Amino acid sequence: MTGTPDSPAGAEMWQRGERALWGVLTEGTERRWAVYVEQLEALAELWGQTTMDKDDRRSMVADLMVQLRLKRGPAREMLRHAELLRSAVIREAAHSGVLSVEHLNVIDATFKEAPVAERDKVEATLVENAATFHGQKFEVLALRILQNLDQDATARLCCLNHSR
Repeated sequence: MTGTPDSPAGAEMWQRGERALWGVLTEGTERRWAVYVEQLEALAELWGQTTMDKDDRRSMVADLMVQLRLKRGPAREMLRHAELLRSAVIREAAHSGVLSVEHLNVIDATFKEAPVAERDKVEATLVENAATFHGQKFEVLALRILQNLDQDATARLCCLNHSR
């Protein structure tokens, strides 16, 4: 980081101003997301080299647990996220920083409930609105999309809320 009046070059954290500290946090978050997307792409490539059956999924999750020192839940989540990156639309949005882990979780849960024939439209709508909607508002958007596709989708709200 170069020196600014708010943060002299080489300054310790306690010597930096509030704006510089927020900058460190923001830059770190952006770098962490870029690394995660890169990991997802590597995992998607590994996953694509398998038959993608139940046994392969179990094995891949176990390998992630060992190699990345993850618990089972985060390893499964990471594999689901890697599967989502097969879509060029989602991959591009992930690279641009529009999507977050929470967005990917909601998109994944929504895909599980959406009719296969409608998934491209669902994907386009969710990705298009991801920059505007976050957290619970994004979940509500996903639920509304499902309700428009199927009036019984209200009963499946629990699937979105428990997908995390």
